[in-house]
Amino acid sequence: MVNSNSGYLLNDRYRLIDLIGEGGMANVYLGMDTILNRRVAIKVLRGDLSHDESFVKRFQREALATTALEHPNLVQVFDVGSEQGYYYIVMEYIEGKTLKQLIKQHGPLSVAETINVMEQLVSAVEHAHSRGVIHRDIKPQNVIVRNDGTVKLTDFGIAVAQNAAQLTQTNSIMGSVHYLAPELAKGQNASEQSDIYSLGILMFELLVGKVPFSSDSAVNIALMHMEEKIPSIQEIIGSDVNQAIENIITKATAKNRNYRYHTAHEMLLDLVDCQYRNDERALDFTDELEVTKDDTFGNTIVVDKNNIKTPLNKKNNKLKIIIPSVIGLLLIIGVTLFMLLNSKPEVVMPNLSGMSKDDANIALINAKITEENGYTIKYIDEESNDIDTNKVIRTNPVSGTKIVKKATIEIYVSKGKKAKVPSIVGSNATEAKASLTALGFKITTIDTQTTDPNKIGKILSINPEEGAEVDYGSTIRIEVGVQQQITVQNVMNLTYLSAFDTLGKQGLIVSSSNCSEADKVVSQSIAPGEKATSGDKITLKCELSTKPSDNNNTPSEPNSDAKPVNE
Repeated sequence: MVNSNSGYLLNDRYRLIDLIGEGGMANVYLGMDTILNRRVAIKVLRGDLSHDESFVKRFQREALATTALEHPNLVQVFDVGSEQGYYYIVMEYIEGKTLKQLIKQHGPLSVAETINVMEQLVSAVEHAHSRGVIHRDIKPQNVIVRNDGTVKLTDFGIAVAQNAAQLTQTNSIMGSVHYLAPELAKGQNASEQSDIYSLGILMFELLVGKVPFSSDSAVNIALMHMEEKIPSIQEIIGSDVNQAIENIITKATAKNRNYRYHTAHEMLLDLVDCQYRNDERALDFTDELEVTKDDTFGNTIVVDKNNIKTPLNKKNNKLKIIIPSVIGLLLIIGVTLFMLLNSKPEVVMPNLSGMSKDDANIALINAKITEENGYTIKYIDEESNDIDTNKVIRTNPVSGTKIVKKATIEIYVSKGKKAKVPSIVGSNATEAKASLTALGFKITTIDTQTTDPNKIGKILSINPEEGAEVDYGSTIRIEVGVQQQITVQNVMNLTYLSAFDTLGKQGLIVSSSNCSEADKVVSQSIAPGEKATSGDKITLKCELSTKPSDNNNTPSEPNSDAKPVNE
């Protein structure tokens, strides 16, 4: 388990110094790259989520995507890895405050400050979108401002804070509801326009000091995003904000994503342009109108989609004729391209042979073969005597095959080599151990004392049982019979006759140095309390009695030639 204590060395390189942030999916630590000798931020997937495949996939997908991003206004990702099943991302460490903290401490930003922040932020989002990465959770808490004014966007959908103002979908975190695009609240997929909507809400908050919609209920806030108009900036803070700023926020936060900026680049151009405009030369979005055609009556209907205050002019009459034709042509082209793209092979199957499941997942993500991209991925366990446990044996389709979307990818993973437990119960323990070792088993021995001479040194039982099929290299427990041990009794100061009888009953072979029956024992070669086995020899030494026995009742000694101890 990854140890969060200060000083823990992650993968023999990154030393954890301090916990600096906690999120719904991951914790962030201040760390030190011991190779490059620089401070880093290390994000570690929470332990309780590291075994949830959906969270691990999201963490890996976002981590790999952000490693390709290099922009001065994006927190740079240096490394991605795992240790003991825990996944981590090593990032650039930024000293500064979040935009949320700045707003709480200093209140709304000025127009000039807002434009400066938004230009950097939108530029970062434009770069991410150009690399196919959608942030999904743009909010002031995920924007760090350094002391020199540089803005850094972080947290690409990884460590989303879980709180009351957050919506979720099945297996999909949607982001903070205060900045949530209407289509996401409806359960639709995220897009570049979803990020642009969040940018518009964030720009509103920078100027006003609070979000446009607020409620105790996350559901109520989501409904406001879907149904209510964004309040007018000019009506809230007055003439300090010109129409150009109002128009940028209005266009970025249109309810229908098709009416927003199509790209972050378009929004960036308007932000740059609005610095050189005043109320008399405000940005004109009059041309941004929804134009539809009623097929039944042939009428063209023009609807002001963004509530722009600039009135319609005569040029719009031409739009009533031109735009429907253009839209129709674009729809035909779009449908045709979609069909062509979905009928051609999309990706090539990588070679996963010999990889672990984690490495195979990363290889599939790099090849754009993911469930999010329309593929079905199945892992199938299969016995193998050649491939190590939990390693990929083969895939279907095989590597190098071109794959179309909606294809099913089958990945066969080794359950490990199998071995059969031999019949060794009753056999010599030494020979049995050698046999088990030769078969690749590990051995755990349990000694069981016995007085049965036929069982001493023999295998009494085995677990798993004889004939069972187990993984190659498994541990086998054997029970071996050993001679029963006895605790030698204290016979000091007893007569030799009593000592001989006592030790003899324990199974010991007693010898003496010419002790007679009445002599007292003054020493014994095996100390009282020590362990011995039946049949061991013990020698006694006596203190001669004053009246030596003149009869022949001295016990028969097994070894009359034994010498007394210490002679």
